[in-house]
Amino acid sequence: MPENIKNRRNYYRILHVQHDAPEAIIRASYRTIMHKLRQHPDLGGDHWNATVINEAYAVLSQPEKRAAYDAILFADQEQKKNAQQRQGAASPAGQKTASAKNREKAGKAARPTIECPFCQQSNPPSQAFCKDCHSPLTTPPETSLTIDKQRHIERLAIKEKSHYFDHWPQTTSSPAVMLDISPHGCQLLSSQKVNTGTVIKIDSSRLSATGLVHRCQQESGSVESLFFLSIEFKTLHFHKAEGGFVSTHA
Repeated sequence: MPENIKNRRNYYRILHVQHDAPEAIIRASYRTIMHKLRQHPDLGGDHWNATVINEAYAVLSQPEKRAAYDAILFADQEQKKNAQQRQGAASPAGQKTASAKNREKAGKAARPTIECPFCQQSNPPSQAFCKDCHSPLTTPPETSLTIDKQRHIERLAIKEKSHYFDHWPQTTSSPAVMLDISPHGCQLLSSQKVNTGTVIKIDSSRLSATGLVHRCQQESGSVESLFFLSIEFKTLHFHKAEGGFVSTHA
């Protein structure tokens, strides 16, 4: 059995395809991630991420390997589901769970904390990054508006490799290209559709941020499935305070 199956990596999620996706869709998604989203090491992609993507494609593109992988993956998911059901049945009418939640709420009320907008972990007020998912906890600077309600700061057009997580915990991030940026939001190009209202964690050489997906629009006229994600930052940390657009003061 391949080591990657033992590790329970979800190859469908890594390649951004559904469990019933045909081979042609799997191949197209793989090529999009490796080349158009520049995850191939020859194009500047991270070698470890490329290795995981190649592993996923090597299994899902071969019917025999895919069938063996599916059998183990689905059996593992069913086992986890049954364990959760047994755990719920063991708690009489959910009384123990409710009591534990009440104690947790009382503890939170007794001391001030900062809740991470991505993983909902409570952190001390002095914490700069979440102790669980390492998302930044600093809110973006407020941006004043002109009389016609236009922001003083327009988004800066860039083309920068980035990656994001759309849930937590998550072992493998999704690659993307950051197309523009401002202190209050950005636009990403991704091969994965993300539901509006989802809070994601974004990382690049320029910044770390959490953001709310306001819009997910499919690119028109493209053979491959690509999506424009419009993001409003919830928290933000610039790795280098360079460039005038980082400051919101006139």
